[in-house]
Amino acid sequence: PLSHSTARRDITQWIDSIQTTQVRKYPRR
Repeated sequence: PLSHSTARRDITQWIDSIQTTQVRKYPRR
């Protein structure tokens, strides 16, 4: 369904946002 696809895309952006925050807090070098 379209709603499922939209929700999945939203989750992907949400996870990407969290990963970006973690990288900023704990930079890997």
